[in-house]
Amino acid sequence: MYNKEQFFKDLLVLQDKSWVRANDIDNFVNALNLKDAEEVIGFLQQFKQLVREIPVEAFNDMDHRFNLLEAIQEALDIAIEKEEDELQ
Repeated sequence: MYNKEQFFKDLLVLQDKSWVRANDIDNFVNALNLKDAEEVIGFLQQFKQLVREIPVEAFNDMDHRFNLLEAIQEALDIAIEKEEDELQ
């Protein structure tokens, strides 16, 4: 069972990873077992906000922070496209 402790461990792994891709974010989201695209989109929106609120000093550098935010946005864009495809 995925719990808040595991969530924060996984978040720290993403935060420490030198290059994060949308696929890494998808793997993180998949571990949450969200039910549908709407839940995934909502989670990614909130997750992006959470990462924005992490102090810059917690990252290796600004590029690393930017890369993580970009990967989250890319995963969010993909999730939105999937939802739109499902609705058509």
